[in-house]
Amino acid sequence: LSRMSFISGPCSPVFKGFVLARCPRTGSIASQAGSHYTGAPPPRSKRLHPVKVRELLQQAGDFERRGHPAEAMAIYEKIVGGQPSNIDALTGLGRLQLERGQFAEAAKALRRIVTLQPGHLLGQALLGMALARVGQPQEALACFERATAAGNVLPVVLLHMADVLGVLGRHAEALAIFDRLLAADPRNILALNNRGLTLEALGRDGEAADSFRHALALSPNTAEIHFSLGNVLS
Repeated sequence: LSRMSFISGPCSPVFKGFVLARCPRTGSIASQAGSHYTGAPPPRSKRLHPVKVRELLQQAGDFERRGHPAEAMAIYEKIVGGQPSNIDALTGLGRLQLERGQFAEAAKALRRIVTLQPGHLLGQALLGMALARVGQPQEALACFERATAAGNVLPVVLLHMADVLGVLGRHAEALAIFDRLLAADPRNILALNNRGLTLEALGRDGEAADSFRHALALSPNTAEIHFSLGNVLS
C-alpha cells in the first residue's frame, strides 16, 4: 500500500523507505522492509571528540542521501560506541533498524533515547513503531500517546497509532483517526484501506466496501485492496 518512511538523516523531516499494511484477514500489523543488515557489530570505540562526532554524523547523512543505509548504520553504531548518549546517532540507528526490519534492535536503541529524553517526540513515535512489531501493542500505544500529546503530528505516526488501536480492539478510536487523516488528505490510500478494515471489524460492511472502492479508484492495481473488497462482499 502507500509508501511510508522514517526520518532520513539526523535532522531531516523527510520520510522514506518503509511500508506499513494491515492483514486484510486478521487486521494485524505487518511490514515490508528491506533485508536485514548483516554486518558484524563494530568493536567498542574509545570516546569520540565532539568535532569527530559531527563529521561522522555528516558522513552518515551523506551515505543515506546516496542510498547506502548499511554504511550509514555502521557509522551510527560507531558513534554510539564512543558516545552512548548521542541522540542523533541513536535516532539514526533506530530508524534504519526499523526500515530494515530489525525491530528488537531498534526498540533497544530507541528506548535509550526516551530514557535520556522522555520528551523526545520522534523517539517516542519510533519506539512505538518498533514495539508494535515485537508484539507489545499496549506499550506501543503509550509511546504514540506521548508522541501525539503536543499536537502537530505527522500523519505517519497517526496511521501507526490507529493500527495499534485496531490490534487492541479499540476500533471506534481507530476509525476516528482514519477519518481525521482522510479529512486532511482524501487520497491517503493506506488510510482508506485500513478505514475499510476497521469498519468491517465494527460490522459496518457497506461502509467498508465504499472505503475500499474509494481506495481502488485511486490505486486500481493494488491486489490487497481488491482482496479486502472481495472479502467484505462475500
